[in-house]
Amino acid sequence: MPLSLEIHFASLSSQPAGAVLLLAGADFTLGATAKSYDEKCKGALSRAAHAAEFTAKGKGSIEVLAPTGIDTPRIVIASASSIGKELDRLMLGGYLFQQASARKGDAATIVTDVADAGAGGEALAVDIAMGAALRSYTFKKYRTRKGEEGDGEAAKSGLSRLVILTAKPDAAAKAFAARKAITDGVFLARDLVNEPANALGPVEFADRLTVLAE
Repeated sequence: MPLSLEIHFASLSSQPAGAVLLLAGADFTLGATAKSYDEKCKGALSRAAHAAEFTAKGKGSIEVLAPTGIDTPRIVIASASSIGKELDRLMLGGYLFQQASARKGDAATIVTDVADAGAGGEALAVDIAMGAALRSYTFKKYRTRKGEEGDGEAAKSGLSRLVILTAKPDAAAKAFAARKAITDGVFLARDLVNEPANALGPVEFADRLTVLAE
């Protein structure tokens, strides 16, 4: 199954779509873009973190609903205190996707600006995108549902578009192209594992792999 989640990269100054997910370092340190969101909200994000005793150390997040001063239904601030390794950034991407998909709406925006510029940048945006893509995998081939194809019951729902704001969106998009190919390969492997034995025997398995010959 190819990646169905649409992932787009845009500049940090772009208008967000849907819920906004910001990153905070240890002791609730915010990057320049996240600080600007807090300023637009008249300090509501900092006050919420203080009230919840959220220091962004370790893992976790806080949520601010219907913040004033900005046109977004909600802002989620997630801990990014440990993003020095690629695996940490991939795990963070999966966590952010889970947080975004748990809310209503077909789109969400992740702002990958962090206080420590050395730990962020293009690599952070690309790794978060791949982590989110991997977390978005579902296997619904045999799932039954009401309604026939094309009617209201079959309409697409849930998070389908993820916008990632970064300082170098073009470079991030180019780097993610190779990652997407890897993600498609992972999804193929997961599809083969999830197929029941009565639908995917040795012959059917060989037929599936024949399409990869080119």
